[in-house]
Amino acid sequence: VSYVSKTTNNVAEYRALLNGLRYSVQHSMVGLHIVGDSNLILTQLQKRRVPRARHLQGLYGQCRVLADRLMVSSWSHHLRHFNKAADGLANIAMDTKQSKQATAEDISRLPPQWTTVLESLQADVEHWMDTNPDREGIGRASPRTGAP
Repeated sequence: VSYVSKTTNNVAEYRALLNGLRYSVQHSMVGLHIVGDSNLILTQLQKRRVPRARHLQGLYGQCRVLADRLMVSSWSHHLRHFNKAADGLANIAMDTKQSKQATAEDISRLPPQWTTVLESLQADVEHWMDTNPDREGIGRASPRTGAP
């Protein structure tokens, strides 16, 4: 969760992606499948289209460099309706006016307002896995084949 007093949706989306990419670099992750609800930003990065808006170009460049370094395998748009965890995290940041980075090890120590976010996260991930065919060991089995 990152708090910035005044920003635009696109800046917030790019910053969130940049934070995730930086985390992935720090933990030596490669071959990532990026899923997000900003079709504009996903398309810009997937098709290597620099944004026209000057204030987004630096963020785009940083994301593009890290995405290449991490060998991103795919960019997938996920409808905002099925991305309630992100909305919940944004609300926590706006309500508390604070930034907080949390990992799986922190879950038991998180404040109560995070409970709904964690429940939404589980549902969001399950929906994504149910609607995406298995690719390189991610996703769930295709209902047509029953194969894992």
